[in-house]
Amino acid sequence: MIQLADSVLRLAEIARQAGQATTAVAEPWPLVARLEARTSDGHADRDTLRLLARARVSLGVALGHVLPEERPAAAARWTGKGLSVARRLGDPALHTHALRHHGNEFRKAGLHVRALDRLEQARDTARTATERAEAVVLLARAAGAAGNGAVFDKAIEDGRRLLGEAAPTALLSEFTLHEVRLRGLMGTGRVTEAVRQLDQAPAAGPAATSQWRIIAAITAGEVLLRRGDTSGATR
Repeated sequence: MIQLADSVLRLAEIARQAGQATTAVAEPWPLVARLEARTSDGHADRDTLRLLARARVSLGVALGHVLPEERPAAAARWTGKGLSVARRLGDPALHTHALRHHGNEFRKAGLHVRALDRLEQARDTARTATERAEAVVLLARAAGAAGNGAVFDKAIEDGRRLLGEAAPTALLSEFTLHEVRLRGLMGTGRVTEAVRQLDQAPAAGPAATSQWRIIAAITAGEVLLRRGDTSGATR
C-alpha cells in the first residue's frame, strides 16, 4: 500500500489539474480509508502518518472542486485533518504543503481571516523559493478575495521577484500571476487598473493547466463586463 500510495496521489493531482474532479476524489478516497484503518489498528509508523497527511490534503483539495457551494467548509476540514498530522510529524516540507492547501480551502469557503493566517504561515515556513512562491500566489488570491490591498500588493511583489528565482510550476508562472493580479485588483476596488492590465496577459505556456486556463478566461470575462464590453465577455 505504501509503495502504491505515491502513484495514487500523483494520479489524483494530475486528474485534478486536468479538470477531472470526480476522478481526483475517487483516487485518494480508498487510500485514506485504508490508512486511517491502519492507524486505528495501532500501525501508526512515520511513513504511514506521512502518507495519511498527504492523502487527507489531496482528498480535501479534490472535494473542494466537487462539493456544492454551500459545503466548501467540508473540504477545509479534510485539509485541516492532514495539517494536524503534518504538524505532529515535524516534517517542514509536508507542513508547508498542508498549510498552503488548507489556507486555499479556507479562501474558497470565504473564511478570509483563517485563509490569510494559514497562507502567511505557509509563506514564512517555506524552505525553498518554489515553496515560498506557491504560497505567495495563493496568499495573493486570498488577500484579493478578502479585499486586503496591503497584503495583496506585497504578495504580488513577492511573486514577481520569485518568478526569477523559482522554477515554473502549474501554480507559479507569469500567466497565473497575471490572472491572480487581475482578480485581486478587482477585489481590492481597482477596476480601472485591472482593465488596463487585461491586454497585457502573457501567453499561457506549456505549464499552464486546463484548470488555470479556464480560471483565466473567467477572470478576463469578468473584467470585460466591468469595462462594459458584454460582447467581448461572452466570447
